[in-house]
Amino acid sequence: MNDLINKIHNCDNREILKQLPDKSIDLILTDFPYGVGYNYNSYKDTLDNLRDLIKTCMPEYFRIAKQILITPGNKNMFEYPKPDWTFAWVNNAGTGQSKYGFTCWHPILYYGDYKQNKKELCRDIIITKNNNREITNHSCSKPLELWIKLIKAFTNKDDLIFDGLSGSGVTAKACYHTYRNYICCEIDELYYLDSIKSVNELKQNLFESIN
Repeated sequence: MNDLINKIHNCDNREILKQLPDKSIDLILTDFPYGVGYNYNSYKDTLDNLRDLIKTCMPEYFRIAKQILITPGNKNMFEYPKPDWTFAWVNNAGTGQSKYGFTCWHPILYYGDYKQNKKELCRDIIITKNNNREITNHSCSKPLELWIKLIKAFTNKDDLIFDGLSGSGVTAKACYHTYRNYICCEIDELYYLDSIKSVNELKQNLFESIN
């Protein structure tokens, strides 16, 4: 397992899941596709494909992880197993639009025992100052600020975080900022290469800032 840590792997995360022992991950933090026809590079964002991911990934996630945080989007959040709690990510600048109006919040599904595992008090509503995302080839990257807040609230330094759908690499970057370890998987080669480049640039910038 040690050879998997602090790397982004270009593969289907279900290949890596088989190699991970029970409760070996302190937190799974991931952003599933939404099943709404979103414009990803190679993945077909259908509801059937989302349901297949949930059906095949979630049992393994429950097996390997002590805690799980998922940003499911609004429309299909009820496709997931019932969470132990639901947090909300709120951004006044807006995070999307549907036929029902402008969206300024997204659910965050939590599975685990927050009272036993929390490091810092985390409010039900997590507010980000802005919705700025890095310019990448990925069409739906999450704000680094949000990911850092979640990691700090639910884990401790040197904990191990898993993201099986790592996209632009924001989980790996948040782990570098917060001194956590990570295992990330990204099946799309374009997103994978882009995230490797972005993480390496971050590592270089952090190295230069302390020297």
